[in-house]
Amino acid sequence: MAINGTGWLTPYSTATNAGGGNFLPFGRAANGRLSVPLPSDLNNAATPQDKLQLAGQLAAKLQLQADTAAKTGVTGQLPQITAQASRLLDAVGSVVAGLTGAGGSALQPYRQSLSAVLGTLNAVAKQIAVLLPETASGVSPQTATAINELNAQAAALAKEAGVSWQPVSVRITAATNTPAAASAAVGGTARLVDIVA
Repeated sequence: MAINGTGWLTPYSTATNAGGGNFLPFGRAANGRLSVPLPSDLNNAATPQDKLQLAGQLAAKLQLQADTAAKTGVTGQLPQITAQASRLLDAVGSVVAGLTGAGGSALQPYRQSLSAVLGTLNAVAKQIAVLLPETASGVSPQTATAINELNAQAAALAKEAGVSWQPVSVRITAATNTPAAASAAVGGTARLVDIVA
């Protein structure tokens, strides 16, 4: 991402994702600027496809926040990111429940979108699990518990929907009462933002 002279975030790459869109899965407003959805947009979406598309964008937003924490070492927002991921997973679970309630075949057209959302949330959860040892000791155990709950909820949802979920867990070490990530480190040392004059 780059921050241009007006302070607006713009995509740092012109690469495309598998869906053929911009590198970042966000739409553009009428003025051409990046348009990032809000949780209220997800609540107001009418169709399962719209809900899952918006859920994917919100998950990507959380992934950007987790990546920012990893690259900058500023981890104070991890509890909020975890809570947002949990609420997003609840919303996705409601979509899945509505589709499975309509019959097993009703979910089939949405499996790819659902898998993409869960994959992004999985990356967010893994990133947070790796970063937890760097957070304030009063926050880490609660966030570790929230990540483990999110993992259990997502794994059950993935099983119900017939998609995959890679296990993410964090354990609290008894000696220090701090979390130890049970997953491999993610991310690199690449710069997250460039300041453009």
